[in-house]
This record gives sequence, structure tokens and C-alpha cells, in this order.
Amino acid sequence: MADQVVRNRTWSAERTDLIRELRADGEGMSYREIAEHVGIKLSTVQDVFRGYKGAGTTRPKKNTEE
Repeated sequence: MADQVVRNRTWSAERTDLIRELRADGEGMSYREIAEHVGIKLSTVQDVFRGYKGAGTTRPKKNTEE
């Protein structure tokens, strides 16, 4: 099980790097083009640029004072 955790972290980091490279190269690809190219959901690409992680640990906390 520990090996799988390491593999998942590595794959996630590699996927994030690839998504950022595809967006930065020259004119860059759109989020939709990146999602289709990599074979993932559009929302996953958007989450990478928003700084979200799978566990939600980096999501901004909801403001409940309104």
C-alpha cells in the first residue's frame, strides 16, 4: 500500500507539471485542450491552476461570516 501512495504522489506531481507546461508553451493550450490531450476532466485542469489538491487541504476556507 505504501508503494501505491508514493506512485500516486509522483504521478500527481508529474501530471501537474505537464498541465502547467502545456499551458505555458508559446501561446499555450486552453484548459479544454489540455484536458482532452491529457485525458482528464476540465475541472481537474482548473483545480491545478487554482492550487487545489485532491484532499482539499489547500482549498480556501468558506467564509461563514456573511
